[in-house]
Amino acid sequence: MIYHAYETVPFYQGLINNIVFDIKKLPIIEKKQMIESGRSLLSSKYMGKYLSNQLKWTRTSGSSGLLYEIYWDKVDDKKSMLELWLLRWKYYKVSPKQKMCYFFPADIGNDDYVESDTKLAISRKCLYDGNLSEIYKKIKQYKPEWMILQPGISLVLCELAKKYGIWKEIRYIEFTGEFLREEVRKCVEDTFCCITANQYGTKEVNSIAYECPEGNMHVMTRNVYLENKGQNLYVTSLSNYAMPFIRYKLDDRGCIRRGVKCKCGRCGDVIDLYEGRENDVIKLPKGEKVHSYTLMQSIHRLNYKYEGCILQYRIVQEAYDKFTYYIVLNKEDCTEDLKREIVEEICYDLHNRIGNECICNIIYENNIYPESKTGKCKVFLSNVK
Repeated sequence: MIYHAYETVPFYQGLINNIVFDIKKLPIIEKKQMIESGRSLLSSKYMGKYLSNQLKWTRTSGSSGLLYEIYWDKVDDKKSMLELWLLRWKYYKVSPKQKMCYFFPADIGNDDYVESDTKLAISRKCLYDGNLSEIYKKIKQYKPEWMILQPGISLVLCELAKKYGIWKEIRYIEFTGEFLREEVRKCVEDTFCCITANQYGTKEVNSIAYECPEGNMHVMTRNVYLENKGQNLYVTSLSNYAMPFIRYKLDDRGCIRRGVKCKCGRCGDVIDLYEGRENDVIKLPKGEKVHSYTLMQSIHRLNYKYEGCILQYRIVQEAYDKFTYYIVLNKEDCTEDLKREIVEEICYDLHNRIGNECICNIIYENNIYPESKTGKCKVFLSNVK
């Protein structure tokens, strides 16, 4: 893949004079570089297919604030998913022939949903246009055996399931697209009475890691080569020859454990993902930056102390000295005394970690809906420029 990229892709040819086969000597690629490079990211060997519209087209969701187009050869795209499908079947007996349901970006197509014998695809715009209860009834009527959901959307469906019930055919839910918190997983498993698994990937390279029944996120070593420096993650695609990604810096944070012998029978690399993206930073008045995990730790500690009382949350930095916390409590734990204790502990932590002058607002919500633009539930947002 390195040879192919540096021989046929103008973007990579402009980075170094001679091809280096020691991957650690190759430059790290940032998303901003990719966006600015445009069509020079395409391999010359695939230009004919690009010009004749034979490549698969998609684009990033923009959760990092940066969007760009991604191209795949259709054969390579299917090949990149083979290892994931093999593990889905090995671990959970899930196959492409079984009826499934998922949500697609709101800016792709005008239909609320697209239905076939084995797939029900629903537009994320249904989360915002007041039609969600009807769509849920459509899902229930379709009776999928499994679903691929972002954790934020799964919690919305949990609320609807309590109103309209579930269907007996559902037996597996796969999470993707956001950091999965155990409180969310438990809520989904209790509501839908099914098994769940976590899957980590990006549109640039497709699947990166998949969770086995033992709880380990196994790296898809047939599809990607994953590197770790500090908490930063870098991925190299082993499948996307039309638009290669070599040492591409991911926004997510984590740690790779090499050569893990897992009880599931698989031996290889495992990744532990951390909540909060690499670029989620709190901005202070004098130019200092602090990672948002500083404030996320308060939520983690409260959940440990009160046995998973917080199902969902979002922290918004409104100004240098003003923070708003939006919190969804498990309704079984939702007492006035608990609310007061949460307010006191969050405000104490904010003042202790960021500054005594900070204003702390806490708003309790029934649901936190994904952003309309990205379809994701970011846990930290900054309005400070």
